[in-house]
Amino acid sequence: MDKRTEIRSILTRYWGHSNFRPLQEDIILSVLSGNDTLALLPTGGGKSVCFQVPALAKEGMCLVVSPLIALMKDQVERLRSKDIQAHAVISGMSRSEIESVLEKCAAGLVKFLYVSPERLSSELFKARVTRLNISMIAVDEAHCISQWGYDFRPDYLRIGEFLNMLSCPQVIALTASATPEVLLDILKQLNLAEEAIVRSSFARHNLAYQVQRCENKTAAVLRACRQTAGSGILYCHTRGECVWWANYLLGMGINAAPYHAGLSHDLKMATFQKWISNELKLVCATSAFGMGIDKPDVRFVLHVQMPLQPEAYFQEAGRAGRDGNYALAKIFWNE
Repeated sequence: MDKRTEIRSILTRYWGHSNFRPLQEDIILSVLSGNDTLALLPTGGGKSVCFQVPALAKEGMCLVVSPLIALMKDQVERLRSKDIQAHAVISGMSRSEIESVLEKCAAGLVKFLYVSPERLSSELFKARVTRLNISMIAVDEAHCISQWGYDFRPDYLRIGEFLNMLSCPQVIALTASATPEVLLDILKQLNLAEEAIVRSSFARHNLAYQVQRCENKTAAVLRACRQTAGSGILYCHTRGECVWWANYLLGMGINAAPYHAGLSHDLKMATFQKWISNELKLVCATSAFGMGIDKPDVRFVLHVQMPLQPEAYFQEAGRAGRDGNYALAKIFWNE
């Protein structure tokens, strides 16, 4: 069986699709040819398939470095629903629970192990990881290396050291958001050659991009929420603004809730689950919310301030319409 036939068979068996989305097959074939790969796909382009399919085609385990617990849990649950053995080692687990997962990995019973970059530096993990048959390492949301590595998550800058410790297994890094400077930084930190980059257009033809200049921003946002069916995200710059907008919209009859890093884990998980199941219409959140979460039916993404960078905007706006159907991405601004 040739590689194209094999990977399409895997796609059909586990995902129920007969064809890949644009560029997915090119990225997967690059990985299966033994190349380190930096893949740039638009949000909703199906980045996780680009490392999950080749990992299933290869012997050994795939170690996935991922930034958020919610993202890890979501992907692990999705893989398990397909009868693929996946685990995550996350904060809050006891030492015995972590050791149990790592023993399963050492015994070859786990295909995907998800960890944070901080986990790579832990003594327990470093002592055990050399016993694992790791065929490839996937660095998901790789732009976080530059976005977070230089301030509050320095372990992102130590991923390269970890790769060297493992004698540099094959690497695939994936992102939907990267300026040219960030791209070069990812290549440098992961010791990748510039030829590793595989990219596609960021155009999303099912998204309507709009900018509305408005003197009364609260009224304009409320009108958009009332006129747009389905679930959505409203992005704010600060935690306080998330709470303010959620309270305002809730008071005006919109089923909204805030989501930011300052809330308790239980409250965030409860809010997230309500939003995923469409019990909650709108989440008012800071930029990290929605990263890598495959909710296909988000119908609108609103920004109440100008995003800091065009690349960040396309990533956040791209969390709408991942099912390919019409969705709205709208910025509200005034002087």
